[in-house]
Amino acid sequence: MTSFETQNTSDGTLLRGHIWEAESPKAMLNLVHGFGEHSGRYADMAAYLNSRNISVVTLDLRGHGRSDGARGYCPNYNMMLGDVDALLAKGRELSPSLPQCLYGHSMGGGLVLNHQLKALQSNMACVIASAPFIAPAERISGVQRTIVKMLGKIAPKMTLGNKIDGSKISRLPAEQEAYLSDPLNHGKLGVGLAIGMVEGGEWVRDNAERFPKPLLIVHAREDQLTAFAASEAFAAKAPNCTFKPYEDCEHEIHNDCHRADVYKTTADFIESHI
Repeated sequence: MTSFETQNTSDGTLLRGHIWEAESPKAMLNLVHGFGEHSGRYADMAAYLNSRNISVVTLDLRGHGRSDGARGYCPNYNMMLGDVDALLAKGRELSPSLPQCLYGHSMGGGLVLNHQLKALQSNMACVIASAPFIAPAERISGVQRTIVKMLGKIAPKMTLGNKIDGSKISRLPAEQEAYLSDPLNHGKLGVGLAIGMVEGGEWVRDNAERFPKPLLIVHAREDQLTAFAASEAFAAKAPNCTFKPYEDCEHEIHNDCHRADVYKTTADFIESHI
């Protein structure tokens, strides 16, 4: 693993990330992490993908991990999409001749779906979305939405406490402890980011029929954080989508009892589209 620094070209925010290079790579996977976590948590997945000759590049989104920015704060959702642009530019820089693929988990899953739907030109061979944030597992009421949008106008830098219980991450005690004890994880959700995630998910939902690339969605049926039903509905409408549900596990299916199958399914899907 090697580390790097890059910038979001829109506002110059410094972003830090990791590269796991395969010995004889046949593809580059650009990976976008979820809310409140960071890119270093995907080392095990990257090691498996490297064993399948797939290199991995990932960075910490603004306000996350080792990247700059107040924890959980984002002035608007487009800035997060710009962070994805910075990641993809790094992937192309590292491996200009390799097929490029895009993976996102949770908030990152919502970001990659948004990004690819809005991209005028995309050179991605395929896209994988793990438990994407299209909608939260618990419905947001109209009153809650109004309050958050009001806060976004009068206190745009305000963050809300959103600490995630480890039992909602994984059913494996070791993974729960690893999540809760990781000093780079946080539970601060900026009101602007909250609004962007919800509205971005709604926009993705309404534009599923236009998704331009081969897509794999994986989701735990009993996910307590992002809505399984929203992923299932999106997959039914997207023109070239494979949907794989997982049983008896939590939100981070790549860090739960089906980890090996998730890794293999991801690598198989990439290999079938390069």
